[in-house]
Order: sequence, then structure tokens, then C-alpha cells
Amino acid sequence: MPIRVGIIENQPALVLGITVLVNAQPDMTFVGAGRSVRELLSAGTTPDVVLVDPAIADSQAQVASVTTLLSRGIGVLIFTDGVHARHPSELPEPGGVETVRKTDPLHRVIAGIRAAHRSRSGRPSVGAETRDPASVPEVSLSPREEEVLELYATGATAAQVAQALGITRNTVVDHIKRIRLKYIAAGRPAFTKVDLFRRAVEDGLAPDESV
Repeated sequence: MPIRVGIIENQPALVLGITVLVNAQPDMTFVGAGRSVRELLSAGTTPDVVLVDPAIADSQAQVASVTTLLSRGIGVLIFTDGVHARHPSELPEPGGVETVRKTDPLHRVIAGIRAAHRSRSGRPSVGAETRDPASVPEVSLSPREEEVLELYATGATAAQVAQALGITRNTVVDHIKRIRLKYIAAGRPAFTKVDLFRRAVEDGLAPDESV
């Protein structure tokens, strides 16, 4: 069965380009587009992989979109033109989320779709409450992301984190966004600041106040 591909995007020209590219692959078929997860899935055919343009929604909406797709067993390819795009191999496992730039060669976009399709297989349900602590999937944060998470999760505002680290507030917000996406990809979503604190405690980046 071919890989069914959808896209969340609001630019018709880009949707058309992805449609042509996907349908030219012998193992893929394009099944639809929408400006949101709800609009895409309401068409009736459930995709195996969805390309998500992070530019069409704010950070919180993007996290919610990715979580909804992963919870339905749908692989996600973040399709970004931002300067913070990461190579798919830098994302933690188990996955379901891959990343490519819109400026990447077409073969990388196709490879990203296939990788997202492969990595969604056998992944645990997002938000599962029962988990063996010894088997909690690790999340690979950069040293700067660890600094941001430690400060932000333990009570500092984004502005205070920015001042402490000598960076802009927007940079802090970008770091928090990427941190949340990494935790989603690992099956350990962190939607709120309290959730981020719990993840920081689990990963040894913040003291456990219950001890």
C-alpha cells in the first residue's frame, strides 16, 4: 500500500508542488491538504504522514497539531523555512517526527516522508500515563536548551531567562518551542510550564521538590 501523504499549509502553490512531487513517487500518494489538523482529517482519508508548516500557527498550536497527529499514529514531517531546522537524525527516538527545510533538495523531502513513515511504526501512544521509569525515552537537548529549560521550568519567565543568558526573549521562546517538540517526539509531551518542570526533574535538570 502506498504511503498516504497530507500537508498542513495555507499556500496553494506549495500544496500543488508537494502534490506533484508525492504523486510522482511509486510508493506514495497525496491524499489532501488543510490549514489545520481538523480540516485535513475531516476530508475522510487518514494520512500516514503529514507535512506541517510551523509558520502557519503559533508555538502552542503547532505543539497541539503535532501531538494530535502522533496520537493517531500519523508520522509528522516538520516542513520549515526557519533558521532553526534540524537534520532528522538529531531528533530523539522513538520518533514519528522528522524535519526538513523547504529549501532542501526534493530527494531530501521524499526521504523525510519515508523516515517519518518508518519511525511512526510501533511508537507508544502520546500522553500515555503508565510508563516504566527505567524505560523513559531520553531527550537529546543541546547545552543551551538545557540551560533554558532549567531556568524556565523552575520559575523564571522567558524575559528573565533571556536576561540571565544574554540572549533575546524571542530566542528563548524558540528554544522552548524546540524543547517541547523534542519531548513530543520522545512520547513525553510537555504542554505547560508544570509539564516542563516534570520533564526537567525526570532528566536531572531540576531538583525534585517532593524529596
